[in-house]
Amino acid sequence: MEYVSVHHNVLLEHALATSNAFQGAARELLEWCGDPRAFQKVFEQNLIGCLTVISKVSQQQGFDLDLGYRILAVCAAQREKFSPKSACLFLIVQWIEIMLESSQCFEDFMDSVVAVLFTDSS
Repeated sequence: MEYVSVHHNVLLEHALATSNAFQGAARELLEWCGDPRAFQKVFEQNLIGCLTVISKVSQQQGFDLDLGYRILAVCAAQREKFSPKSACLFLIVQWIEIMLESSQCFEDFMDSVVAVLFTDSS
């Protein structure tokens, strides 16, 4: 069951990056984030991946900024359930504010955050 859920979330992440599939995938993710199990450690990396995609594409034409904002807001309300690394590095609440600012500023911010998060510090 765990494999199926993780595999499904990877597919969901790819669907979020496509304007034709964004609405359905985002609504599914929003519903999934209403379940506390969505914030279990086993799903965290995939959820963060989905949030990263949403934060990058939702302000673009053909996507839905309001729906992206709602998903990020739901996750921001659950930020204590993320690992300290994810909660600190992604600064989910700031994603929401930055999304409303310039697209290039946001892309630069996300690129630096993703670089820090996925750089192996061991």
